[in-house]
Amino acid sequence: GAVFAAMGDRDRTRAWRIQFAAVNACDGSNWRDMQGGQVFYNGDVARAVVSQPDFDADVAAMWPALKAFAGPVRVVDGTCDYTDPGPTVWPNVVDDLRDGRLTVVDGAGHSLWMDKPAEFVAAARAALADATR
Repeated sequence: GAVFAAMGDRDRTRAWRIQFAAVNACDGSNWRDMQGGQVFYNGDVARAVVSQPDFDADVAAMWPALKAFAGPVRVVDGTCDYTDPGPTVWPNVVDDLRDGRLTVVDGAGHSLWMDKPAEFVAAARAALADATR
């Protein structure tokens, strides 16, 4: 709101990083490690995307398309990811795929590379190596 708009660029960037880490990380205390700023997310763009008339149908069509995909699908997810805490949904999704595998990083949120950078790199490398065999 008005307070955010009244802040200088440095304070506005810090506030955005704290908010971003609070939502996307398992432990928001590492907000200082977050690089960049609001260039990574624009609420106006997100609202425009989800307001498209076919958005719900397009999202619903994604699941059958993913299930029909014959290639390898590798998912790396954190246990604190706000989109699938636990995770609870992705295990069922990968079980329905021809060649799906899930790697779960304990104690990581949606931006798991922020919470567990070494574990994320290891999981991503293993997933890429496995998918290209």
